[in-house]
Amino acid sequence: MKKIELSQKHWIIIIVCAVLVVTLVATCLIAANVSDKSRFTYELKADGTYKIVNLKNSYRGGMFAKKSITIPDTYKKKPVTQIDKFETSAIEEVIISEGITTISQRAFANSSIKTIKLPNSLSTIGTGAFANCNGLTKIELPDNIKAVSRDAFSGCANLAEIKLSSKTETIENGAFSGCKALENISIPTTVTNLGDGAFSNSGLKSLTVPHGVTQINKNLFAGCENLSTVTLSDATASIKEGAFNGCKLLASINLSDSLTSVEHNSFDNCSETLLKVYNGGIYIGNAENPYLILLKSADSEANQLTTHNQTTLIANNAFARNEKLTVVTTNEGLKIIGDNAFNGCKALETVILAESLSDIRDNAFANCDKLAAVTQNNAPFEMSNTNTSLNAFAGTPYFNAIAAANKGLILSGGILYGIDSNILAKSFAKDSVTDYDVYLTLQDKVETKSTKLRIKGEDTKITVYVVTGEGAEEKLEIYLSVNAQYETN
Repeated sequence: MKKIELSQKHWIIIIVCAVLVVTLVATCLIAANVSDKSRFTYELKADGTYKIVNLKNSYRGGMFAKKSITIPDTYKKKPVTQIDKFETSAIEEVIISEGITTISQRAFANSSIKTIKLPNSLSTIGTGAFANCNGLTKIELPDNIKAVSRDAFSGCANLAEIKLSSKTETIENGAFSGCKALENISIPTTVTNLGDGAFSNSGLKSLTVPHGVTQINKNLFAGCENLSTVTLSDATASIKEGAFNGCKLLASINLSDSLTSVEHNSFDNCSETLLKVYNGGIYIGNAENPYLILLKSADSEANQLTTHNQTTLIANNAFARNEKLTVVTTNEGLKIIGDNAFNGCKALETVILAESLSDIRDNAFANCDKLAAVTQNNAPFEMSNTNTSLNAFAGTPYFNAIAAANKGLILSGGILYGIDSNILAKSFAKDSVTDYDVYLTLQDKVETKSTKLRIKGEDTKITVYVVTGEGAEEKLEIYLSVNAQYETN
């Protein structure tokens, strides 16, 4: 047998390898026995408690990082109350000890966690705290969580099950946006606010909105392509921009007669069966009344509009900047004309208003350069007949004519205004006399900041005494006739 002789070089290599093996084994043993408490970096807070500012995720380059970890409740015999940052690419299970009250913004964002147990002591989950945790499939929020913060679980594509606290009051903007696996969620009756885009681009198939939520916020369900059933409460008063945009399977919705504000694009790109077309307009409603709300124009070339006789509301911005409309006729039953509904309709000349009308909102007919004729019940329309925003007709010949006839004073909805929109008086009790210091520009007088109006209310007449800075006094009388027309002396 041939004898093998090892050189000094070979012996050195063997010894180095042996040392590496021993070190590696020792590292494994050390890593396995290091307490979870020692794996974190802590920072002392002003209140004498600690917060965790980082995770020592690995030993010897991360080769033996743990898959599960418990976040401690004490450090150096003082409470740990906050998790500020948890940077890791390996840990899949997290158990948070009782005593932790706060998870800071983006604390676990983009981490690899698959399961997490939250303590009952937890009261705050910060903005984006679990954003883009694609391994997370379910979570249960403790009772002390009253708000699901902005973007808290946004982008958690596999989050399919979540149990909200029974004390939840608000779900903030984007909280569950992009949760593609989330098909259903039970929202507690304690919730009063669902923020902008809270469930946008999620996998929701159905949802019941609690009675306390009176406003469906901007883009709330936008991009929910599987959403087929939404139950709103009869307390829902407002639907904001793009709320249901892109809900392609939404074929019906129980819109209430209590709605007072709907944005024209809130149901864009929805199922065609959800919307109705009538006389050049696109409508939405419910099973009993599919023409409840006039959303917008269905014919960009139509020059006349007559609302359906079942319509009670014209949506905000419904016909704004329409260049073709010349005549608008509203049928009896209409109650509200929304903000900016016909703002900037440069060709609009004539508006015929229903007697049932109760509200004309901000800038509804503003900047309609040719609008000179506004009638109601076969007579000239009087702004004091309805709750009419002062700027509802701003910039129209109709409004300018009233202002000129009344020397710069406008009575609208029981409120006396100066032409510059200052409120001069909100009510007029019989035989009452009140002084108001205002900034007022009368049509035929020099502007003055020291103008004082002395207003006396009687049964059919408002007497206005204009007192200038020099002490001179001029009496203006605005009479309310049977037809509620203005007359001035």
